[in-house]
Formats: sequence, C-alpha cells, structure tokens
Amino acid sequence: MEKLIIEATVNSPRIVLDPEEKKFEFSGESRPENVRNFYLPVLEWLEKYDIQFDELCFSSRKEIIDCDVYLDDDPICIERLLEHNKRIVIRDQAWNRHISDIERVKSLADFYDLLRK
Repeated sequence: MEKLIIEATVNSPRIVLDPEEKKFEFSGESRPENVRNFYLPVLEWLEKYDIQFDELCFSSRKEIIDCDVYLDDDPICIERLLEHNKRIVIRDQAWNRHISDIERVKSLADFYDLLRK
C-alpha cells in the first residue's frame, strides 16, 4: 500500500495515511477553501485500498451527525457527544485525560483495531 501525506496549511490539516508505519494521522485545523477538492485524495486512497466506510466527517459539531461510533480528542466535543448519549472513543491526549470511564485509543490504527473486535 502506498502512503498518502498531505502537509498542513493554515486552513487545512496534516494528513498521513501510512500503513507500512501504521501511522494514520489527521491533525490541525480543517477549514479548507474547497472541502471536496482537499479531501478527494483521502477518499480515493480509502477506495483504492478497499477500506469500507459509509461516511467520513470532520466537524467540531459531531453530535448533529448520526454515527455508530465517534472518535475525538477535544474535551468540548466529547462532552457534547456524551450529553447526546453518543458512543465515543477518545483519542488519548494530555488535554483530555481528566475525562474518565470512556474507551481510549492512541491512534487511528488502534481505533481501527477496536472497531474490528
């Protein structure tokens, strides 16, 4: 599998999809001028390697989107999701360790493994 790396800009996140290194990273602000054009290489990469998904959403208001499981590291988003009785998995970060009793993962690869169980 080829890796996909998109470097961050002021308005778009850094994206690393590197199966060989087991590194899957989406980090930074996500406000690209043209969302479709920015994320199209990611969608094409997922499809190329037959990684199944119904929807892929990057939003700070996740509670308004109907998903089976949510992954987030932002305490504000996590609290909103909990208020709406959503199943959440926390991407473990120093700034969210005060939130307890919720499944945690350290990476997207860990999240993937958790969902496959």
